[in-house]
Amino acid sequence: MASLYYCPSSRCPLVGYHIRPVPGYHDNAIIYWDIYPKYIKELFIDSFTDGIRNPKKRIVEKVWRDAFIQLMDSIVYCPKCGAEIFFDIDKRKKGIGHICWSCQSSVAIPPIIEIGEHTVMLNKDTKITQHHIRDDYNLGSVVAQVIQNPKNPSRWGIQNLTGDIWAYIKSDGTQQLVEGGKTAPISRGAKIYFGSVTGEYNVE
Repeated sequence: MASLYYCPSSRCPLVGYHIRPVPGYHDNAIIYWDIYPKYIKELFIDSFTDGIRNPKKRIVEKVWRDAFIQLMDSIVYCPKCGAEIFFDIDKRKKGIGHICWSCQSSVAIPPIIEIGEHTVMLNKDTKITQHHIRDDYNLGSVVAQVIQNPKNPSRWGIQNLTGDIWAYIKSDGTQQLVEGGKTAPISRGAKIYFGSVTGEYNVE
C-alpha cells in the first residue's frame, strides 16, 4: 500500500502529509505521472494532500466524472507509433509541444470542437455523445461522428447521426442546415448549432 509521507520543503508541490507512491509497488503511477494533463494531476494532489485529513476538501464525485470525461475527450494519437497521448491546454498556452511518451515523436494536435464546457479532439474515430450536448452523462448515445469526405479524402466533417436538424454557421456568417445523415465540414472559424448548444471549431 502507499505510504504516508511528510514533505517539509516549501518548494515541494505536495508540502505536508500526503500519500506517496512506493517504488516497487506503484511503479506505473510513478512512470506515467507526466503523461497526464495538469488538471488531472491537480485533482490527485488535492485529494492526497489536504483531502487526506480534511473531508471538506476532498474531491466530489461530479468533479471526478467531469475530469475523466474531459480526459477521454483529450485523447490524441501519435502519428508515428499510434500511442495515445492527452492534449494539455496548459502546454498549448505556454507554447510547449506535445511529445509521445512511447516513441518521443512530436505530436500535432488535430482540430478541436468546443461545445459548452467540453473540449473534444476531432480524431478520425471521434464520437460526440449526448452528454456533450446535454451534460446528462449519457455517453452511450452517439449523436455525431467524425467522417472523411469520400470525394475529397483530405477533408473531414462531423456527421449528424440524429433526427434533428442542426445549423452549420460558416466563418463568414452564412448558414446551412445539416439534416440527419448529412455532414458539417470541419473548418476554421465555423460553428454548429446543435439545437440547445453551439459547438465551435478550433483549427490551427
